Amino acid sequence: MLYEKRWNDAYRVIAEHPNLAKVEQDGCLPLHIALLHDAPLNLILTICNAYPEASKVYHLVKSRFPLMLAIHWKKDDRSLITRREKDSLIKTIFNVAQNMGTHLGEAKETVLHALLEGQPSLDVVKYLVNAVEGLPRTSKKLCQLMDSEKQYPLHVAIEYHCADEIIAYLIEKYPAAVLKGRIEKMTPLHLALLRGCTAGVLDLLLDHQGFKALTSIDEDGNNPLHLWFAHERIADNVSRLAKDEHRNYKVLSDEEVFEKIASKFSLTEMQQLLSIVNNDKNNIIDAAKDIQKFIFYPKLLIKRMEEIMRKDPFEVGTDDEC
Repeated sequence: MLYEKRWNDAYRVIAEHPNLAKVEQDGCLPLHIALLHDAPLNLILTICNAYPEASKVYHLVKSRFPLMLAIHWKKDDRSLITRREKDSLIKTIFNVAQNMGTHLGEAKETVLHALLEGQPSLDVVKYLVNAVEGLPRTSKKLCQLMDSEKQYPLHVAIEYHCADEIIAYLIEKYPAAVLKGRIEKMTPLHLALLRGCTAGVLDLLLDHQGFKALTSIDEDGNNPLHLWFAHERIADNVSRLAKDEHRNYKVLSDEEVFEKIASKFSLTEMQQLLSIVNNDKNNIIDAAKDIQKFIFYPKLLIKRMEEIMRKDPFEVGTDDEC
C-alpha cells in the first residue's frame, strides 16, 4: 500500500494493526517507505507512534536514518508544506531517536549538518542544538563538530543558502568557524563568494575576522575573491539563483559584493587583497579578466579594481578611501 501510495488505506491499516509498523519489506520499515515516498504527515506520525524504535533504524540502501529522510520530506501531491509541518515532523522523529548519537551515516555528518541541508527554520535548529547538547554523553558542542569533509555546520549552512538568522546563530555559537577551512581549506567566506550569498551573510562573515578570512587561501592558493571570479561560480549560480528565487533569497550582484567589501577596508588593505596571487600566478584582476574572455562580465568592475590599484596610499586622506 505504501509503495502504491494508497495513503488512506495505509493509515487505516496501521491504525488498526500497529504491529505492522515493525514489518520489513525489501529491507525497509514502513517509516522509511513513507518518508521516501513523501507520504502525508498524519500517516508518517501514525507509523512513528506505532513503532518509535523505527526512528533509530538505518536504511541500508539509501544510507540514511529516518531523521535525514524527514529533513528532505515533501508532500506527495506537491502542495505547499508549511514550516510548522516540517518542523513538527523533524522534532517528532528526533525526539524518539535521541540515543542514536550525534553523527549519522557513513559521511559522519551530525544531525545538525543533515538538518541544514534542508534549509530549516531557526526554531528547529535551536531546538535540535539544545536537545543534543543537553544529552548526558555529549562532550562537545554540536556547532563545533565536523563531518568527514572537515566541514563545520557553518560551511553547510552557507553552501545550502540557509537564512541569515541561522548563519548569525551558528557564528554566535562558534565564532572560530568563520576562519576554519574544510577539507580543501575553503573557509565559509570562500563558499559564500563561490556560491553566492545575501548582504546579511556577507556582513556577518566580514564583521568576524573579515580581513583574515579574505586573505586566507585554499589548497589552490585562492583567496575568497579568486573564487568570486571562478568559472564554476558563474555557471553554478545561474541555476542557484533560479532555485532560490521562490523563497526570497536575495543573492548579491558582483558589483554589490565588491562595494560592500571595499566599504569595510582601507585602500592599503584592498590593494593587498587584490594583489594576492594563486597557484596559477593570477591575482584578482587577472582572474576577472580571464572570466571576461569567455562570458560577459562588467568592464566597469574591472576598471574599478584597476583604479584602486593605481591609487597612492601615502597621499593625504586616500588610505581610508577606495
